[in-house]
Amino acid sequence: MLKNTGKSIKQIDNPELVQLYKTLDIDPSVLSEKDINNTGKGNNKRQLSFEGPEDVGKIIADITINNNGDEIYLSIKDPKGTGIYNGGNVKFIKQNKEDNTVYFDEDAFINDTSVTKEMFLSIGIDPQKIVNGLNDYINKEGLPSQKEQITDYDDTQLHNLLASSYGYGYWYVRQIKPGELKIVNIESPEDAYEIVGDIQSIEIKYPSISSKSTEIKIKTSSKLMGDNIYQIDIRNSSGGIIPGLKVKTLK
Repeated sequence: MLKNTGKSIKQIDNPELVQLYKTLDIDPSVLSEKDINNTGKGNNKRQLSFEGPEDVGKIIADITINNNGDEIYLSIKDPKGTGIYNGGNVKFIKQNKEDNTVYFDEDAFINDTSVTKEMFLSIGIDPQKIVNGLNDYINKEGLPSQKEQITDYDDTQLHNLLASSYGYGYWYVRQIKPGELKIVNIESPEDAYEIVGDIQSIEIKYPSISSKSTEIKIKTSSKLMGDNIYQIDIRNSSGGIIPGLKVKTLK
């Protein structure tokens, strides 16, 4: 963007940049290099919350544009999908050091105050099924698991959670194909909920003899974003058994 400051929109050859300036209603000819701040990725992490979206524009912005004193925050998204939460180890699923079996620590679950526990409750993830599947994986017994549909979930809580993964107070910018961007102004909490849209289905596959991973796919549809998939992976990615939890969006 910097090398195009001071140019008229007709002098810019990059179609994505032309689209961006037109959508933002910014005249690049009045901008100078000091008006564009590439903030990078150093301070763009945020926590998921069941309280709903927060104003995160200044925190997560990759680019800030000063347009005649008006600060405009841009969050540039990866076209291939993006990680939105890393919850660390699931603290209420533990392993017995003597025989390596995995067990569900109900007391730890009751006392857990993390987003991970609330995610289990709101979606309807069964920790005991995870434990059973991990033990089958360890002992190399049982049958491969099948995908299951979850229908008994907390719709309000889940919408709060997904909307919080966006927050508000910035422009969402993502390449959908070379030369074309998806640009959405997430100006308010209502915009964040509108981006999430309606939950179409929730599918889960528990661990089994053939896999130590739990995979949940939440399919949504909205007018602003179209069809989307949020994937929750509950697995150990470093060779162990005790799972960690990560959330990403696939679109």
